[in-house]
Amino acid sequence: MHRLLACCSLCALLGCAALPAGFQPIFNEEDLSGFRVVGPALWTVENGAIAGRQDPNNPGAGFLVTNYTWRDFELLLEFKVVPQYGRSVVVVRDVKAGAGDPLKDGCAVQILDREDAPFRTGSILGLTPSLAGAQRSGWNAMRILAFGEWLRVDLNGAKVAEAKVGNDREGTIDLYCTGGRAELQTRAYFRGLAVRPLYDTPAEFADKIPAPDMEEPEDEEPKEPEKTPEQLFMEELSALMDSKLAPIAAKLNEPAPAPETVFGPIIDKKLAEFEQKIAPALAKAGELPPPPDAALDAIITKKLAEFEQKIAPVLAKAAEPPPSPDAALDAIVTKRLAEFEQKIAPALAKAAEPPPPPDAALDTIVAKRLAEFEQKIAPALAKAAEPPPPPDAALDAIVAKRLAELEQKILPVLAKLAEPRPAPETVIEPLIDKKLDAFFTQKIAPLLAKLPAEVAAQVYEKMTTPRRKL
Repeated sequence: MHRLLACCSLCALLGCAALPAGFQPIFNEEDLSGFRVVGPALWTVENGAIAGRQDPNNPGAGFLVTNYTWRDFELLLEFKVVPQYGRSVVVVRDVKAGAGDPLKDGCAVQILDREDAPFRTGSILGLTPSLAGAQRSGWNAMRILAFGEWLRVDLNGAKVAEAKVGNDREGTIDLYCTGGRAELQTRAYFRGLAVRPLYDTPAEFADKIPAPDMEEPEDEEPKEPEKTPEQLFMEELSALMDSKLAPIAAKLNEPAPAPETVFGPIIDKKLAEFEQKIAPALAKAGELPPPPDAALDAIITKKLAEFEQKIAPVLAKAAEPPPSPDAALDAIVTKRLAEFEQKIAPALAKAAEPPPPPDAALDTIVAKRLAEFEQKIAPALAKAAEPPPPPDAALDAIVAKRLAELEQKILPVLAKLAEPRPAPETVIEPLIDKKLDAFFTQKIAPLLAKLPAEVAAQVYEKMTTPRRKL
């Protein structure tokens, strides 16, 4: 407790919090330093307030217990319960510091805004109920005054409960998160927790706690009342702070130097460092950029040369004269006639044999079979007799179609190459590579697939480079 008083007193002297005189904050609005968790409930800090709720995976009540203890004190805090009919408790003078049942080991102040509840917000559990209708929606201010055996609770600036609790021992301050399925969605919030130790009887209990008898025997000289350990400690702390803070106060009372004498050297130093940092960038910006036209022309020339090397074998193959259609047709007709001759050779050989003595019935059968045979081969003979289509017209149409498709693919690429770019080496070159890759994959590869295997292999070998794969 002495360490807490020392730290809080120093914080108050230096103006760390805007609190009434004598109060020290016990919650820093950032984390749960100075507290420890007892039970399965979850405790966090949200928007500068302590938030308590049940763990959905492990429901149950829990307490947030201070690391320090108090006996006679005044506690200020603000609370809010969501939903408003949810329950919570503030426990003071927990003599077992959360090790037992804080609701029984300390003095419990109820937070419960329900009309059917016998102990509503501000009630001292087990001793006295509070006034009805004192709690309001949203944040509520609570003040708990504990001195000797008496406890008083104020809510939103008005007294709501007072009782003689019979517990005047030193203990912790605990915040309670209720358990149970009915309270699974309840959230309890606390903020602005501050404590002021009390050494003299407060005015609120002056009529309940008699003043000590100050009469002195006539034969003895009046003696000064003995100081409590807390008063002695505070005197020592005040003397220590006076000795430590005197140099600081003297330093603060010295006239402040002129701003230009303090900030001038700092600004000059920062400007010098900034100039050193941007000097390389300024020098680089001052250099003349390379002529964009020359760099672009070099890249386009290089890419066009590579492109010409790639399509040269294909163009050379396309420029070769096609095989004579007459020769090809003659070869097909010759092959088909040879196959036909092989098929009818047995029949011709059979027909060449001298016939048996003629017979009217046999002549009829032979005539019938010959008629059927003529009907079967008549379409083939008629098809073979038709003249083939002019090969030059068909070939010209195919070549014209292929050249038109090739021109449609190449023109967008050449137009893209002609567009200006800020950094040709890093922009145009990848685009050209991508377009060429797509062109070779979509157009050249199908053409190679249509060529004979040996010719396609030779063309593929010539067109393959380490940087490109079809």
